[in-house]
Amino acid sequence: MKLSLFKKIILSLATIGIVAFGGHYLLENRSQSVPIEESSNLAVGATSAGLRVHSFTYTGNATDNRDLTGFPFAPTFATVKPSDTTANDGVMSWVGLGTDKSFDPFSGASAPFADGIQAWNSDGIQIGASDYVNKSGTTYYGFAIAGPASVYYEGSYTGDGTTSNPVTGVGFQPDFLIIRRNGGSAGRFYMSQINQSSVWTASNGSAGFTTMGSDGFTVTSASSQVNSTGQTYYFVALKLETGYSAMGTFTGNVTDNRAITGVGFPPEVLIMKASSGAQAPVFRTSAHSGDDTSIWITTTANATDRIQSLDSDGFTVGADNQVNRSATTMGWYALRDNPGSADSQGNFFLLFDNF
Repeated sequence: MKLSLFKKIILSLATIGIVAFGGHYLLENRSQSVPIEESSNLAVGATSAGLRVHSFTYTGNATDNRDLTGFPFAPTFATVKPSDTTANDGVMSWVGLGTDKSFDPFSGASAPFADGIQAWNSDGIQIGASDYVNKSGTTYYGFAIAGPASVYYEGSYTGDGTTSNPVTGVGFQPDFLIIRRNGGSAGRFYMSQINQSSVWTASNGSAGFTTMGSDGFTVTSASSQVNSTGQTYYFVALKLETGYSAMGTFTGNVTDNRAITGVGFPPEVLIMKASSGAQAPVFRTSAHSGDDTSIWITTTANATDRIQSLDSDGFTVGADNQVNRSATTMGWYALRDNPGSADSQGNFFLLFDNF
């Protein structure tokens, strides 16, 4: 192999973040080491996985204990939304809630219930027979997440009814936060780029519910949605990860087919919320096709003219007010899968010195 070509290969590997120093120049694949030639103090090895993200779609069949498989990791969080106007809204769940417990994030009347997301498998989730997740003939869209403690944390806290209830031990400052009471109260989510806490309804967000800190957040409201005395609240916190998750804003102008670029990667999942104008949050995944977006509120079917496509460096929006309202700050949160550079079984590691 010519040295110039070899250097190009090393530089290409370096761009995906798997270069470290040390070693003695060989190509290794667990079972064998093949010397190539002398090189420079440079080594290439495996990097750990970061935030894992997987999107999926399926058609309901009303069969209980149904396994959805083929996920490239063991998920710890998942959400599912039907594409039609079925009376049941879809669900959200995470491992910390316990076995066979899901929330309807959109309704204030629903405590955690069974027969939604029932179990967590090594390559997917198990769902029940309820219309929330498995109505016969209905198309569902969803996404699943897992991640290391550096970017993903789930926990709980007890409400104290004050306007200053600190929640610490998260390990980072959250950029995206979901809170749900263990009882009949609508959930809330927070996006750092628009500095708002919102409910899953067609309503405006508020800056007065949570304040982010370096090791968690402080609940700054006595609202039953986040801080009733003696009530248990569950939460999931996510941190941005360069190259794999990003968050930003743009000002709406009601222009159709509007390309938003500069995300830095092709999103697998995109969540959007207008900062004003009483607009519902929406999401689109790589499992959606055509001009189709899930409306993240109760009993609302998928719709066109929202997130029209997910692109190589961003996304394209239509003219609807939910994604492009005139003179309104539109917040977006994009994610893609970060599997790391190699799995635990090894694969290729390059170790170099002296070039």
